This record gives sequence, structure tokens and C-alpha cells, in this order.
Amino acid sequence: MIIRKIKLIDDIFTCIELVNKDTLVLVLKEDFLVESQYRLRRSLTRSQDLRADKYCLIGDKLNHIATHAVVNIIFSGIYGRFPTDDDIGFDNGKPYFYGYCDFNYSISHTRSCSVIAFSNRPIGIDIEDYSKSFNYSSILKNYFIYELEKFKNIDTRAFYTFWTVKEACLKFYARGIRDLQSINIVGINNEAARAVSLIEKQVMDVSITYFDDRFVVSTCLAN
Repeated sequence: MIIRKIKLIDDIFTCIELVNKDTLVLVLKEDFLVESQYRLRRSLTRSQDLRADKYCLIGDKLNHIATHAVVNIIFSGIYGRFPTDDDIGFDNGKPYFYGYCDFNYSISHTRSCSVIAFSNRPIGIDIEDYSKSFNYSSILKNYFIYELEKFKNIDTRAFYTFWTVKEACLKFYARGIRDLQSINIVGINNEAARAVSLIEKQVMDVSITYFDDRFVVSTCLAN
């Protein structure tokens, strides 16, 4: 798994060749989101641009602009043209490009940081900030029943890691969090997890990355 931190718009173009050869994960941190928003916005489709102004929180707006613009820029670098709204479809909320089955991507964001995963195979990614305070006890009891029985003593960092693993799998399948209980984590360490989808009856391998003593990213890729 490749993790690349992006700060300048020019850096994105150096990643284009990698997208064709391997899985690529771009980490867009707060300074990049703030400094590049105006340049990036010019790379949005019309619908993406209009949607940007509908966000009430500036952080959500910046995440939207940056992630979709970067996807469009890399698409343009590979295929020689910028996408339009007619090129983009949605599968249960997960965006994809019509007719480009080798260009797969997944987007996730949390406060001050976004991630985008690219692959020539289906992929799902999720990021969370495990430094934030949150009472997750009821979520554990309702949606992590299997994990509570198997792993016990789940602390804050572990909870957010489990959450990103499940979310990454659900995004891989283009399903929403209403199906959270359908993903069971059967094994996990600091670098990877193995999960089982009870709906698809499939075992999934998930890559896990921690950085800045704050963020955890899980990436689910087809075997």
C-alpha cells in the first residue's frame, strides 16, 4: 500500500503513472485543503462546484472541493480530458465513472484531513480521527457484538480502527452504514485486518495505517 502526503497541486501529477500500476492512497491534510482550494475548484464539474456551496461547515466544503478535484485531475492525466457530470454515476452514493472499469476510487474524510484511494480494482477506504472524544459504548453494544465477544476491552483507538475497517468494507461493496453489523472482524493487528461479509459470504483483507498519532486509515481491496 502506498501512502503519499500531498501539499502542492503539482505533486498530484507525479502520481498519475502510479495509479495505472498499483493501488495509491493520497492523504490531503489541512494545509493543502486550505492553500489549494481556489485552484482546485476550477477542476470540479458543474454539479460538484454547485454542491460545494451547500456545505455549512468550511471543513466539509474544503474536503469536498479537494477530493473531487484531485480525482478529476488524475482522471484527466490518465485519459487526456477532464470529466463532466455526464461521466459520473453513483452506486448507493459511491461515485464512479461510466465506462472506465479500470479507474476505481474511494473517498473519505474527517476533520482536517481527507484520503482518496485509487486502484484498477474495486476499492473502499475510510479515515477517522481517533483523538476526538466520543462516547461509543452504545455503538459497540449494538453494532460490534461479534467484536466485543472476540476481542474484549476495546479502547478508543481500537474502536475507531474497527469502525474504519468495517466502513472500508462497506464502501468496497457500495453499501451504507445501515449494514454495519454485516461485517465481522475476525482478525486484526496494527497493519492489517481480516473481515467477513455476512451478505456476500466473502473474506476481505484490509490494510491499516496510523499517522500523526491521530488518524487511522483502513483500505479494503479486492483479492
